[in-house]
Amino acid sequence: MKQMLYLLHPVLWVLPMVVLMLTEKETFKCSSNHNCTCYKREDSGIVFADCSNLKLQSAPLFNDENVLGKVLEDDNSGNTFRNLVKLTTLNLRSNRIFRLPPAIFRNLNQLETLVISDNSLSEFSVPIGNMQRLKRLDLSNNQLLFLDEKTRNAIDSLSRKKILHVNVTANFSGIDNLVQVMEKHCVSYIVTIVILTSLIFITLTTIFGRILYRYRWKLRYMYYVAREKYRDNVENLDGTTGSSFHFDAFVSYAEKDRRFVIKLVKQLEKEHNLKLCIHHRDFIPGTGIAENITNAIHNSRRTVTIMTSHFLDSYWCMFELNMARMEAIYSRNGENILILVVLEKLAIANLPFSFIDLIESNSYQEFPENGDDSEESAFRLKLAATLKSREGDFRTSSSNGAA
Repeated sequence: MKQMLYLLHPVLWVLPMVVLMLTEKETFKCSSNHNCTCYKREDSGIVFADCSNLKLQSAPLFNDENVLGKVLEDDNSGNTFRNLVKLTTLNLRSNRIFRLPPAIFRNLNQLETLVISDNSLSEFSVPIGNMQRLKRLDLSNNQLLFLDEKTRNAIDSLSRKKILHVNVTANFSGIDNLVQVMEKHCVSYIVTIVILTSLIFITLTTIFGRILYRYRWKLRYMYYVAREKYRDNVENLDGTTGSSFHFDAFVSYAEKDRRFVIKLVKQLEKEHNLKLCIHHRDFIPGTGIAENITNAIHNSRRTVTIMTSHFLDSYWCMFELNMARMEAIYSRNGENILILVVLEKLAIANLPFSFIDLIESNSYQEFPENGDDSEESAFRLKLAATLKSREGDFRTSSSNGAA
């Protein structure tokens, strides 16, 4: 005969086993359809029903609900049902159960029906894998939000062996809590990924842009020099070679100062036998402006810049000035190849801060603005001497010229 334990609706605070421990008790007729005798402990007010010898398969029903929930919640050792190893049906309906300890059903291996409906369970994490004969699990009318993974796996495992009816209807009453849980566990990270990716891209782009801006002149210089060296290597393979420098100096100037430059170049080339490079005469047609500039600087011993306000306002003039600085640093071992010819003193004051060392080292010569022919001749003589001098004599010549 199957052993069943129904604990729905009797006014019980503890399980019937403790009847054996009763000492002082009050006897009265139970309010049920069966001829059961009820006992009430005077010290605690707990009521027990004695329906022995009636051959009942379930406990008699009372109007009041049960409050076994507190007792079951505190049974962390699983002693409540420990000795009911042959129990096949356990009904804990309407027991005000808020929580069940994991070990509460540990010895109920023969259980076929487990009813825990009409309680207040918010979670059900009790192991049921030991209940290999379980056919019915009723968790309806609780406050469950979800079944944990272990419980779902146990249900799947049991359902493979036999038909298992699981009732979880009338749960999920706290739909707001469920939404919060789902939003937390099932949130889409697409927006987060897009935002993070965008931030990383913007950050890297900004860093890369700052690096490019800081080393822009160096990178451009290295690019054009590499192109020139490649072309020179090709020419050398054909047996064509040249001297170290094609020109004594490359003259950098603004277009508005062209008349002065043409006159100065003619005098230097005629009087002092110098070979100078100026863009309107010596640049190679069909070659880009930037490449022509770097080639001219690279193939000239010195670079002379005619410093005026027009020069500082010209993009290509500033390009030539920066390329000459890169040539000195990266191709001439730090040798100062720049000579500043100052036509307007105000231009020196407005020179970018990165070129202030040229002023401090006196690497410039001032053209006599209102001088006579003898002063201009002396200026050209000193400039020619500077262009012909080696590095050791260069600072001396330029310093004297600036004095």
